Amino acid sequence: MRPALAALFTALLTSTASAQTADTVLFNGKVVTVDKDFSVREAIAIANGKVLATGASADEKAALFSGTAARAYRLPPTLV
Repeated sequence: MRPALAALFTALLTSTASAQTADTVLFNGKVVTVDKDFSVREAIAIANGKVLATGASADEKAALFSGTAARAYRLPPTLV
């Protein structure tokens, strides 16, 4: 794993207001974000029941290997 990728993703998972780190990462799915464009992402990072980040599965899995997530779940490749 590239250290720069791990550092970038750790920064994405850390909230500047409360310095939270993801405790759950769901990846390999189709996550609808309900933003203004109703974007579809492959993965989602969650802490204390709140969404911290959404992104590509590769990014979320990188976070797992850098120790930022306590639990990881591979989703079926269906809409979540």
